[in-house]
Amino acid sequence: MTKEADRQFCAPLTDLRIGEARVFLGLEWKDGRDAMLRRAKAAREFLPSFGISHYCGYGRDTVEQMPELAGFGPTVQALSEETGIELNPLRFRANFYVEWATGGPFFEDSLVGRELRIGESVAIRIVKKDGRCVMINLDPDTAEASPAVLERVARHHEGCSGVYGAVLREGVVRMNDPVYLA
Repeated sequence: MTKEADRQFCAPLTDLRIGEARVFLGLEWKDGRDAMLRRAKAAREFLPSFGISHYCGYGRDTVEQMPELAGFGPTVQALSEETGIELNPLRFRANFYVEWATGGPFFEDSLVGRELRIGESVAIRIVKKDGRCVMINLDPDTAEASPAVLERVARHHEGCSGVYGAVLREGVVRMNDPVYLA
């Protein structure tokens, strides 16, 4: 895409009425960081405030196989301390962040194969640890890269942070719903 094509693509954002919501745009990365930053700049002409979202690995499975992604608050906090960078949890693009009463950072790694119950009816089986890609280096608000994040995860955490889960029973999940190990 050219700079002008980026502008034309982003122009409809002008009419977007979001109220109090926060918008996250999925900006292509496959043709390099500079192209993605160019797209972000074009989008900011029409929508001054947004975050960056990326579905790393999604779309490669059937709908039935597509996992939910769960990240965990203490792990993000630990990675912030380990890297010396204030990490916005949105950088990890999780569907859920859970803070356990016990367990500490990377506790989620021990949950692979276990079932979680969330709120009144949702059930999820944790199927595998989440092997991370370069997208966790990008700040979701600025797209500024911090290679130390993936470097730390790769060298000290087997390349993983967070876990994938398969939905066993659907339902409504609300902020602060209790999460139980089944």
